[in-house]
Amino acid sequence: MTPHFAIDPYLLFAPKRQLSAPAARDWLVALEGWLREAEVSPYYWGHFHDCSMRLFEENLFPTFDLMREIVSEHKIDVNVGWIVRQINSFFQDEERGILERVSTKSAVSSGGVQVNPNEFVLRAHPVSGELEESLLCVGCDKHYGADFASSVVVVTRKLDVVAGEVEVSALVELIEGDLCDASSGAIYMSEKIPLLFTPEQISDTLDMDSIVRPDGRELMRAIRRTVAEVSRGELMEFDFRFHGEFVGSILGQSIDASPAVLEKLIRICAAVVLDQAQCLKLGLRHLRESAAANSPQRTRRHDNAKAWRLTITKGGVGWRLHYWFIPPVDDGKRGSIEFANVLKKQDVEWIPE
Repeated sequence: MTPHFAIDPYLLFAPKRQLSAPAARDWLVALEGWLREAEVSPYYWGHFHDCSMRLFEENLFPTFDLMREIVSEHKIDVNVGWIVRQINSFFQDEERGILERVSTKSAVSSGGVQVNPNEFVLRAHPVSGELEESLLCVGCDKHYGADFASSVVVVTRKLDVVAGEVEVSALVELIEGDLCDASSGAIYMSEKIPLLFTPEQISDTLDMDSIVRPDGRELMRAIRRTVAEVSRGELMEFDFRFHGEFVGSILGQSIDASPAVLEKLIRICAAVVLDQAQCLKLGLRHLRESAAANSPQRTRRHDNAKAWRLTITKGGVGWRLHYWFIPPVDDGKRGSIEFANVLKKQDVEWIPE
């Protein structure tokens, strides 16, 4: 299911004065990171409009002067002017309001709304009430199986407690909307909404067949996430990048339509980045200049990169991965990987330079 992202109003809350430099940096970097993601992402991005309007009316939006002061004091490298322009355009855009996309426009609960962890709404004071009501509306839609609400993911800053989702529960007596019969009586609703804390986690919310897009962003993130999961900080890794032909070769071969093959490709790319491909018995070998047994390994002239190939799948089509290993320019540094293309076993071997 395609995710729909909602930006937590708490991201707009500037840290208190005299807070540490790391806290100030974390706030601004997180805010800029999510806003840049919203600007270029192919997915829907919205906000909780009632929360945004309350912050705007009470002059609680972070101002240019405030952010410039924080950036100057703590020497943080962010584009303050761009952030302020994005805040004003994004959070005042009513069409981006999440509740514009859900059927439930309001709901009346008996005994209040329970949000777990409660920190998620308490830290959003003075818009905690508006945030609770917004989550309740999303939860009611999700309870009735509405597609949009079922795919809402909230992006935010880390909580003090460990949580990957926020649970919204209530005994709902009345719902204003199209999804339920008003005469059906009270319902008990309890729904969980996923939380993301960094843009790198976005690939975790996607179906496998949604990861490969022409810009390669989500595929690269998926590889990086797999590298982190496998390495756990204990293995050295190479920098890596995609050749301009790489993503196109995947889309052109329809590998993206086979989740099992795509998942294996991602894990193999992670193994290459961690210099573990040889251990996986993937038929790793030189990609030679010709078919002759004594032909030298193909070398790219401008950076002295060496061409390699390995097997993704043995049976059926027999997918093959080609990549370049770029040696380090300076002694004591590690080289890097450039993933070049994917071919079938019956294709003529070639690698784009």
